[in-house]
Amino acid sequence: MARVSLNRLSGRRRAVLAALALFAGLGAALALAAVGGLLEGRPEGIEVPAGPPGTGSIADVVEFEPFAFEDSDPDELLERGSDGYSHPLYEFSPGGAGASAARVTRFRSRIAAAAERHEVEVDTLEALVMLESAGRPAVAAGDDPDGAVGLGQILPETATSLLGMSVDLEVSKRLTRAIEREGLRTRRAGARSRSARRGAPAGARRRARRAVQIRRAAPARIARLERRRRAVDERYDPARSLDGAARYLAIAEGALGREDLAVVSYHMGIGNLEQVIEAYVRPARPRRKVRATVEAYDVSYAGIFYDSSPVENARTYRLLADFGDDSRSYLLRVEAAREIMRLHRDDPSELSRLERLHAMAPSGELVLRPPDETDSLRDPEAMTEAFDDGELIALPDDPQRLGFTLDPALGGLRAGGEGKPDPRLYRSLRPEAVSALLYITKEVDRVAGQSGLRVTDAARDEAYGRRLAAKGQDRGEPPPAVSPHSSGFSFDIARDYASPREGRAFAFVLERLRALRVIDYAYEDEEIHVTAGEDAEQLLELQEQLVPARG
Repeated sequence: MARVSLNRLSGRRRAVLAALALFAGLGAALALAAVGGLLEGRPEGIEVPAGPPGTGSIADVVEFEPFAFEDSDPDELLERGSDGYSHPLYEFSPGGAGASAARVTRFRSRIAAAAERHEVEVDTLEALVMLESAGRPAVAAGDDPDGAVGLGQILPETATSLLGMSVDLEVSKRLTRAIEREGLRTRRAGARSRSARRGAPAGARRRARRAVQIRRAAPARIARLERRRRAVDERYDPARSLDGAARYLAIAEGALGREDLAVVSYHMGIGNLEQVIEAYVRPARPRRKVRATVEAYDVSYAGIFYDSSPVENARTYRLLADFGDDSRSYLLRVEAAREIMRLHRDDPSELSRLERLHAMAPSGELVLRPPDETDSLRDPEAMTEAFDDGELIALPDDPQRLGFTLDPALGGLRAGGEGKPDPRLYRSLRPEAVSALLYITKEVDRVAGQSGLRVTDAARDEAYGRRLAAKGQDRGEPPPAVSPHSSGFSFDIARDYASPREGRAFAFVLERLRALRVIDYAYEDEEIHVTAGEDAEQLLELQEQLVPARG
């Protein structure tokens, strides 16, 4: 993959101290005083103190929570999160997800051997390799052996202090520079060998022939250097790197008691995750060993992730949020990689289909709403018919009651004038999208104590989309022919907020709904483009209560 994570595998004491330092430096910005949350519920026997009374806002008036963790299946949550976080793997995998899966498959027998040796699950180890290195044994984070290296992306200190691997870092860096010089020399020789044509001076032809010789000899020279590097830095050796990754997972599972927690720790670090677990079970008293705490309170990472928010179990959420990297969503990304590897083996045509859909948009929105399965609003007549049938619902501009406003320019190119379509058509959405918008504003209000989001784009017909694009107002979205705007399932929210607190709350709610596979979204220069998927049907009660369809 293009994204190569820097896993924190530096030993327990260092990791614990790092986690404590991180926690000590946390500001109070996300310590938001409110009660309830996007996913409520705690481990059995742990009491949650009550929050302050409500304020009469949409979050207090509407008591509606279909995603309570206590009512959810953790395995289903992980499946949803895997789908929600799959887009980056399709977007950034070198050569595409299918090509990356093919590279990883070449190491399947070695992966299986390492997994069996350390008694870890082979598909888990394979998915981790897919996510970390996309099957490239020589890849290094930052192109430097000082960082994470190899199929398992292992740091040098972790390799030597925890995994028993041999790493002579200085020699490894020297050989890496030599390999880079040989590569540069080869590229220059290739350019020179192509530059001399028939009729060129004799000197130029001799230099060209010499360049051809250099280029032909280069693979053998680079291979010798790489063999020497593998001998002094075992992280570059595929078998040793896979063994190290499997050994780490076994060590982590022994300390934490669960495979899912072991996988999370591969990126977060065992010590950091121990601090998160202890925060999660409080105010209950953690056991002396974290493994015992996990067993006593049946702690899973699905619980930690989906049961923590800025308003529910806020201390755990702050710890996760303050990592500032992919640590908190790492397990979901590994699960997404697992599914890509499964499709590569069992259903390559489906993998190809998903690759095409992910490539057509800046998020996974076309996977949520595939163009060939979604009705498109071709023209104003189709929009009028959908509006009259209640398949499109006009958005009211009622910020006090609903927590959002409509941009005055929304639908402006269609407004006014005899014979022009009713501008309300372009201030409307499908019921599922209306429900997603209402749920977002409800949760932003719950988390931030306010919601004043501004809707800047809603449903549009294909012709209107082409007109917007021609006027330069279609800001980095998919081509109008495939834009979910043309089906009424997408809306845009302006990236200007009443306060930083509101902006942070909005970001949290978007991330959580993505992890529930309810929406996907993409950041644009001035807006956030949101698309509601089929799972937004679970939110239809909000639309029916607050914005009834025309009867």
